[in-house]
Amino acid sequence: MAFLELHGLTKTFGGVPAVDELNISVETGEFLSLLGPSGCGKTTTLNMIAGFLDPSAGNIRLNNAPLHTVKPRDRGLGVVFQSYALFPHMTVSENISFGLEILKVPQGEARRRVEDVIDLVRLAGMAHRFPAQLSGGQQQRVALARALVIEPPLLLLDEPLSNLDAKLRDDMQSELRRIQRSVGTTTIMVTHDQSEAMALSDRIAVMNQGRLEQAGSPQEVYDKPASAFVSGFLGKTNLLHGRLQRGGDGIGVIDIAAHRFRASDDQTCSPGPVKLSLRPEHIRIGKDAEDHACRVSGQIHSRVFLGDRWIYDVNCVLGTLLVYGQSGAAPFEDAETVSMSWDAAKLRIVEAGHA
Repeated sequence: MAFLELHGLTKTFGGVPAVDELNISVETGEFLSLLGPSGCGKTTTLNMIAGFLDPSAGNIRLNNAPLHTVKPRDRGLGVVFQSYALFPHMTVSENISFGLEILKVPQGEARRRVEDVIDLVRLAGMAHRFPAQLSGGQQQRVALARALVIEPPLLLLDEPLSNLDAKLRDDMQSELRRIQRSVGTTTIMVTHDQSEAMALSDRIAVMNQGRLEQAGSPQEVYDKPASAFVSGFLGKTNLLHGRLQRGGDGIGVIDIAAHRFRASDDQTCSPGPVKLSLRPEHIRIGKDAEDHACRVSGQIHSRVFLGDRWIYDVNCVLGTLLVYGQSGAAPFEDAETVSMSWDAAKLRIVEAGHA
């Protein structure tokens, strides 16, 4: 039995489903990210778990007990909002201890818990400062400490890093993962940032239009996307149209624009039209053709240097492919003819029945 279970969870507004029969299980101590674009239902899902919204249908169970029938204040969950929602007239220590006062935790124990969590989030020496005297990253740590100090069974994070600049956001990703692993609190985070979800999560649940598209480890959903949406939303990809067939030896082959490529051994859908995903970093690019079953030549259309890599648009019979090249290698010039190749396992079928 999973620690947290969402079964058939549905929320409608004016008859329109914002969350549509969502089924997700979360294990004890797991860090799960709800990932998707604006309006996909991820924040609505979080609000139903927190009790801020009542489900239209379905149920929520925490540790095998119904949660959706419990009042929000009685659920004992830790919540960190996008805005942090700190009390400006209270010090760091007072902000953190607020929940303990509501719970009527004895003063001595409350003081110990506050001191421990201040050390955990690395805010030692700042207990008497006010929120206005803190940086964005420090305010985020106070909000996290306030959520953790009540020792919640479940921590809910609503876009917790979105208000930070890029460098600080990267630093806080490492800090947030360190803190979560140290405490071991089961955590659900809402985010639209793919790299954030990849860096922090044990599993990612990709949502689209209120439905769950795919749930799995970051590597699984990235390398083996279950749909064209997942492939396109989680990182960059080349979407191609082709046809899956079975060769005379029974091995699957894929025809794309009069070119035939070997299909990965685990491509199990029925023969017919398919939509395929090929990640730009999975394409090898060079001047000479490689002796490889999956290869095609093309011409450099444009290039961009990003420091750690070159990004090429390459025109070929398959269309214009996005390809990443190593920054240390000599760059290819505009209009230069190149060879591209990839492993069969990297050409992933993401939809069947689409020519």
